[in-house]
Amino acid sequence: MGHTFGVKCAQCEYKFEAVVGHGMLWCDFFGTDLDTDAPIYMDYIKDEKILDDINRIIQTEENVRGHVIDKIGYSHGLAQYLCVKCGRLYNKCYFKLVFDDGSYEPEYFCDCCENKLKKVNLENNNKLKWNCPLCGQNKLVNDHNARQIFFD
Repeated sequence: MGHTFGVKCAQCEYKFEAVVGHGMLWCDFFGTDLDTDAPIYMDYIKDEKILDDINRIIQTEENVRGHVIDKIGYSHGLAQYLCVKCGRLYNKCYFKLVFDDGSYEPEYFCDCCENKLKKVNLENNNKLKWNCPLCGQNKLVNDHNARQIFFD
């Protein structure tokens, strides 16, 4: 189940629509698209380094395809990432592969300043603890008037 909610700046016109979770299309995230024979995750992840990392893990970790669903857990969906340098927020694909010798989570970088992004939880925060990317003020709040969509 996924949903959307809004974040806004109380000082300026900045607004951000957050998309959280996943719908039914994501249930078999590491499965194969029947139309293209490509892995489903390739529809959602466009970062070449992350795609290379996933392909390397699948090829080098023993039985990782079977493990992803059966023996070793994974979680995935859309999540919010913050650039702590410039304050920009992003909706990005989150997933975590856990295998016998370790785990893998994607690393994303800001489109503007190339700083590493930090995964953040925007939900249920009345006052968000970072500055607006437009005006620089610490006035980001949940936008209770933003449209909320629930999807499956």
